[in-house]
Amino acid sequence: MAFLLLIISIILVALGEVEGSAYLFIASLIVLVAHFFFGEVIAAYKNLGLRKFDKAERLLDSTFSPGLLFKMHRSYYYLSRSILCSKNGDYILSEEYLKQSTETGGLRDRDKVMAWINLAYLFLSKGQVAKAKVFFKYTQSVVVKDLRVKSELEKLEKAIHSR
Repeated sequence: MAFLLLIISIILVALGEVEGSAYLFIASLIVLVAHFFFGEVIAAYKNLGLRKFDKAERLLDSTFSPGLLFKMHRSYYYLSRSILCSKNGDYILSEEYLKQSTETGGLRDRDKVMAWINLAYLFLSKGQVAKAKVFFKYTQSVVVKDLRVKSELEKLEKAIHSR
């Protein structure tokens, strides 16, 4: 989008419309800067919810540098990456991204609890029950009203106590 606006701005300069070109040039810079700080992270996260994994991955790949993203967007970037890694069977990288997403801060309570649940399951799958219990304890510190999250918490609690 930024490049399209920039091209139109250049065409307007060539046609002698300097004032209109300046506005489009500024708009293209705003779009480009916004992309650095926001990326397409929220759109990618929503596509993951719709099970459009390829589109979500393309949107995440378009992020130039996750380190430049605002805290909330950076958290969701790592959470989305974790989901994609987990889907592809790369649980080690998924775990790293989950840790980064929760440590960065900026996740909504529901998503933070889901990240901790996923971390607990990853540790359970490795037989590290003590670490799983730590993340389960974290989930208890946040009040979440979402029924799906409550259901997942109940399943996790049963899984932990069965070990």
